[in-house]
Amino acid sequence: MQTLTDAAFTTAAAATEWLAIDFGAPSCAPCVPFAKTVGALAADYAGRVAFAAMDADAEPETAARFGIRGLPTLLLLHRGAEVGRLVGNHSREKVQKFLDKIVAATDPRA
Repeated sequence: MQTLTDAAFTTAAAATEWLAIDFGAPSCAPCVPFAKTVGALAADYAGRVAFAAMDADAEPETAARFGIRGLPTLLLLHRGAEVGRLVGNHSREKVQKFLDKIVAATDPRA
């Protein structure tokens, strides 16, 4: 899972069909376990969905662009456009259902 900066966001979003971004912050206690959950799922979705992490405190431009107000937030982009978001620390199963529902609805390979 790559770490994105505000400067690298546009390039990364344009270069991937599906991009899931985990917005967190070092001061956010629920962000730590959620980042581990998202990191584990990245391997399951390899080749279908690219995963990245962004520190919302250090990279506020992208967080503001998408109106990120609560952390952690998992933002799912399809060809650079937001198609879903999940706010808060959730179980692996809930994150999987969230991803599967959206990716399957728009991706014939799913």
